[in-house]
Amino acid sequence: MAKEKDFMALVAEHNRRYPGVFSGDGPGVVRDRGVGRPRDPKEIRELKQEIHRKIGIANKRIDRLKEQGLENTPAYRNLIQNTGVTRFSIKSASSKNELRRLEGQLDQFIGRKTSTVTGVKKWQKGIADTLGVNYEKVSEIGQNLDSYIDLLGKLTQYQRSQGGVEEGSERRVTAIDKYIKENDINIGAVDTDELVKLVDDMMKEEEEAYIRQLGEWEALDEDWFDYEGG
Repeated sequence: MAKEKDFMALVAEHNRRYPGVFSGDGPGVVRDRGVGRPRDPKEIRELKQEIHRKIGIANKRIDRLKEQGLENTPAYRNLIQNTGVTRFSIKSASSKNELRRLEGQLDQFIGRKTSTVTGVKKWQKGIADTLGVNYEKVSEIGQNLDSYIDLLGKLTQYQRSQGGVEEGSERRVTAIDKYIKENDINIGAVDTDELVKLVDDMMKEEEEAYIRQLGEWEALDEDWFDYEGG
């Protein structure tokens, strides 16, 4: 027993002086804290270098988006929602797992087309054209699109609060587009709160007109049936 204790004491002292030898890690290898397996300092160093490079790319894109007032876009909103930060920093990662997680967040952000100003403008133009948002210059799209989406959201909430029949978003989009064009409204320069009830009233009037038309068609069918039967 004494010999066993002496041997264990010797091992402990050896590990203190030469860490990693008896643990099987070998020289030049340390353990990743919290992971429990060896890591190579060279591998970690190269990983950090690559992350620093990607952070430079990502933060430059973030700065440009902010300079252009383009924070209300998918890539930037997703960044805040998933990470809670508005800029990347390697200080938030200490272990290898955290570094890999940070790299994944960077790859996700950089891989999104709307992480660049050019990508955002193409995205805005595509959405604006699809929804029928009016604009004379590309620079007007952002403000008009934000107002358009804001109005669509408020109209949806208002109609749901009224407890009526749930309207499809496509019908709301069509109604907004029609109201804006018929009244020659610059949606980017008006208070969308004022438009909610106006658009809703127009939709109700159209619904009532459609119901009246159906009644007239049914009456014509009955007259035709009576005529043929007679």
